[in-house]
Amino acid sequence: MKIYSYKLLVLSLVMAGGIAFGLSRSSGFMDYLLLLFPALTTLMYFYYALTRDGYERYLKEAQTSRTEAGKRLGRFAFLDGMSPIIFLLLAGLVAYVLPEWKWLIWLLFIYAMILLVRSISKYIARLERDLKNP
Repeated sequence: MKIYSYKLLVLSLVMAGGIAFGLSRSSGFMDYLLLLFPALTTLMYFYYALTRDGYERYLKEAQTSRTEAGKRLGRFAFLDGMSPIIFLLLAGLVAYVLPEWKWLIWLLFIYAMILLVRSISKYIARLERDLKNP
């Protein structure tokens, strides 16, 4: 079996170890539900690392993502995928520094979740489009 991307293979193995650790520590249905998205991502990374079609799809998606981010954000394109994480960290910082401003904490948290859901929905729409037009 040929390995097309060692980086993705190592990343998927590390994620699989984290999922196994999470499964050993889980205590209920919600824990299993929270591990579902990382498990699907891990399977997708294994597919990308071990198959030619998967690796070509990964390269095409990465190039499309970089191009779209460059058009929208210019020189700040490297921050495109990190915006939900930035807002979550900002909400944590506000919660630490100004714990009495609960409205701002919730506003930042909800905005970060909206950004995360939008990015996931764009990714799913792109996958569906690619599956219809290979």
